[in-house]
Amino acid sequence: TSFETPTLLGTPTAPPISGQTSAVIVLEPKSGRSGTDILVSGSGWTPGTRVFLSYAGKPQSSARVNADGTFSGSVVANAFLPGARRVTATNGDQSAAATFMQQL
Repeated sequence: TSFETPTLLGTPTAPPISGQTSAVIVLEPKSGRSGTDILVSGSGWTPGTRVFLSYAGKPQSSARVNADGTFSGSVVANAFLPGARRVTATNGDQSAAATFMQQL
């Protein structure tokens, strides 16, 4: 009796949905001292969902996504030491991050 070894021809992938965009965030400003209010603007998010915003891994606020997939919220630069800090946004299904440079 002989057995043939199955061959994998590749992993099937779903084609992208036309017009679908990735969830992204933009920070303004991109750097500043401890205590700086940072505006977090998002686009490409699922309308009607709530996005939770964190600074340096610590949850700070949330924002509701508009019908066009955009949102606006804020976090405060509050790390003890200066350096690059991640600002993250997530709604459970989508997430995005950007870097804020906290200064002395």
